[in-house]
Amino acid sequence: MDRVEMAALSVNYRTPAEIMAEAEPVIRAALPDANVPASIPGSGVPVRHGAAAELTSVLDTWLAGHSEGIACVIGDPGFRPASPRVRSLTPERPRRSS
Repeated sequence: MDRVEMAALSVNYRTPAEIMAEAEPVIRAALPDANVPASIPGSGVPVRHGAAAELTSVLDTWLAGHSEGIACVIGDPGFRPASPRVRSLTPERPRRSS
């Protein structure tokens, strides 16, 4: 094959709608022409904002209230997770699941 076609995604099945609703304006501020696909489905869980100083408390509360799942802290390269259920990722290179 010597023909290459580029296609833009219009639907995102991996990221909950609540997360993308928060991320889209930030993405568009940095890259106005970015392809930001619509997320399906929503999780029903609202996004919570807090100060960086509240991070440990937010994670502890989330871990105590959820027996399953993984929390991700994105964009704090100095953060060191205290639980195997918490990941520290960079926006540039997220960890791939196996």
